[in-house]
Amino acid sequence: LFRPPAGLDVMVSGICCRPAVAALLLAVLATLPRVHGRAVSTIRPATVEQSPRDAEGTPTMGPRRLCRFRPLTSEHQSGDSRQMTLRLDASDGTNLIDVPTSRDARTADQQHQLVAQVVEARLSPLLQHSFAAEPEESDAAGSLLGAGLRKAPERALRRITRWIRLQNPGMWLILASALVAHQRSRTDKGVELQSIHTQVVGMEQYHITIVTTASLPWMTGTAINPLLRAAYLAKAGKRVTLAVPWIHPSEQALIFPAGLQFETPEEQEAHVRKWLQERAGIRSADFTILFYPGRYNNYHRSILPLGDITRFLDERESDICILEEPEHLTWYYHGPNWRHRFKLVVGIVHTNYIYYARTMPGGGRLQASLLKPLNVWLCQAYCDKVVKLSDTLQPLPRAIVCNVHGVRAEFLDIGRKTDSRFHTFKRGAYFLGKATGQRFAADCTAHCTAH
Repeated sequence: LFRPPAGLDVMVSGICCRPAVAALLLAVLATLPRVHGRAVSTIRPATVEQSPRDAEGTPTMGPRRLCRFRPLTSEHQSGDSRQMTLRLDASDGTNLIDVPTSRDARTADQQHQLVAQVVEARLSPLLQHSFAAEPEESDAAGSLLGAGLRKAPERALRRITRWIRLQNPGMWLILASALVAHQRSRTDKGVELQSIHTQVVGMEQYHITIVTTASLPWMTGTAINPLLRAAYLAKAGKRVTLAVPWIHPSEQALIFPAGLQFETPEEQEAHVRKWLQERAGIRSADFTILFYPGRYNNYHRSILPLGDITRFLDERESDICILEEPEHLTWYYHGPNWRHRFKLVVGIVHTNYIYYARTMPGGGRLQASLLKPLNVWLCQAYCDKVVKLSDTLQPLPRAIVCNVHGVRAEFLDIGRKTDSRFHTFKRGAYFLGKATGQRFAADCTAHCTAH
């Protein structure tokens, strides 16, 4: 009857991640609308609206009767205070109760409290007797219990009808449909995780899809590290597909080194494989490089994917997916849920985008405070496991801290060359790394100069 929109699926996945949370949400929503005609606990001193009730005290759907307090004209003196009687009358002229009170120097709140206490103790049986329905016809045996049982379905239907009328049925239908779909997806996800666990432990063949946000010749971490990850996994005998962005040649000059420009994705793939052989020394890696369309955004200083990336992936290859920078890939994503598309989705968080949002031109604390919960929501909705490269990154759900990049062989070679009896370090500490001019090179130089 109803199909929840894609955005609602993400909302329910991010918020109602546990059945207890969903049940609590339903309970809170159920208490918002109040059903009229509840039992009287406190009576206001001015007017009281009371719904007619049947013989068992159940509110009926008939017209309400208005009860009013009106003072009687007769008063008498008692000590230092004058006594007055308040009469509670129904709208049809029926006298219900006379409440004695006083007209001394007490405050209005005290008068109201006194009236409420007296009515609480004496009004309930009178109201039940006055508002009782007409006696129902009994059966041949005259059994009151039998008559009540016969009327039970009718009363239940009347209550359900009244409750639905007071609620918003469309809202409940949407919420119930979304929660049912979410619970089904959780069940299916458990089966898929068990399946991929059996494949990995049993050394069976499975496919690994790596999706990243950059590609060579842009010398950035999200271009180099996923490439090496795909190459070494393929060298280990795994079936691997690496999905990288393809940007138009007019935008390549903004981030690629001077003189490097590619007219087709095939030319860029040839450059990537050449770098892999010459710099990384990997010549026997057999894996697929796939390009998806993207645009370079100068404000974010990043490449943003265009549209749904999953439409470029083979539907038969749905075992394991590694999302390099999952929050970056899903900021503007509007395709199917990655966790539904693959059996296991692992997100690897590279960049401290909270620092980016706070320090970039036009950013500030407001942008950072809005981006932080958004990243949490997206990672929770699209990732089964999150790996942070450093604990300086923001807290994320299902996250661990692990250096899954490893150490480049070039750095280890430098260490081996210095491992000599005659080689000594003349200073206290050395930093071995790389410097690139694309991201915060000026900040790095300023910090080195200051310290």
